[in-house]
Amino acid sequence: DLANNDPLIHQRDIGDDPLAFAQRQMKLARELWQRTTTRALTPNEDYTLYRRAISRVFGAMATSLPLATKVIGGSYTARVSPAANRPLVQPVPVKDQRAALALVVTEFFGSPAFKFDPQLMMRLGVDQGERAGPNRGGVEYSLQTQALTLQRQALDALMAEALAGRLADAESQVADPRTLLDFAEVQASLSNAVWSELVAKGPVAVDSLRRNLQREHVRRLAAGLVRPATQAAADVRPVFRHTALQLQTRLNAALSGGKATGLVRAHLDDCLATLSEALKAPLVKQGV
Repeated sequence: DLANNDPLIHQRDIGDDPLAFAQRQMKLARELWQRTTTRALTPNEDYTLYRRAISRVFGAMATSLPLATKVIGGSYTARVSPAANRPLVQPVPVKDQRAALALVVTEFFGSPAFKFDPQLMMRLGVDQGERAGPNRGGVEYSLQTQALTLQRQALDALMAEALAGRLADAESQVADPRTLLDFAEVQASLSNAVWSELVAKGPVAVDSLRRNLQREHVRRLAAGLVRPATQAAADVRPVFRHTALQLQTRLNAALSGGKATGLVRAHLDDCLATLSEALKAPLVKQGV
């Protein structure tokens, strides 16, 4: 039975390495994803097995997300006596921070991140033989809703003022701040993944799931441009402005080059208009 053999339902000790735990959870989620895609049901099983398995996939991804994002800009703290001559606070090694960033960007924002086999998707609807339970009356499984919920959480974590503040604070704790991961690198990596279709050769093809993600990214950029940042996160607006200007150039190139048509062109044009208006808008002043 897939549910009984599913390694994701067993509690594992996070221990002192949240990144390793998050990486393991994501690996297990992808393995279950693949097994579910290729599994054939027996006469004694029903279609709810597929939905339960996919729910576990998303559950494992939701578990790994906060563990990975806490590593980005994170610090190790220790309780030591003064005689030990050891630091109380020490930034997470930059290689681990970049590994955590790569994990989140790849698994949550990469173009193939939520590509399900269409044959599996057609089996995630509610069997008309089901007469009770939480799916009663339903006919469809919404991958867009499930995926966008996770992606919104990931966007909130990577575009947060709190993250910018943590990354800035770490500069005073190392001899050479240039070796650190900074907020601009985080936003560049994020933007490149969310908008990877713009640099692909040939016509721009963006499916509905990716359009939803791109709209969410643009909304957050636009909001960050017009609202004042706190003193602790003064880097947010200039980085968002730089990211928005780069994205504006890419969108203009895609639209002027005729690489997008129909619905995709309308989507890109709307995103471009939102960014352009935000870049020209005056900064909202607090208390006014």
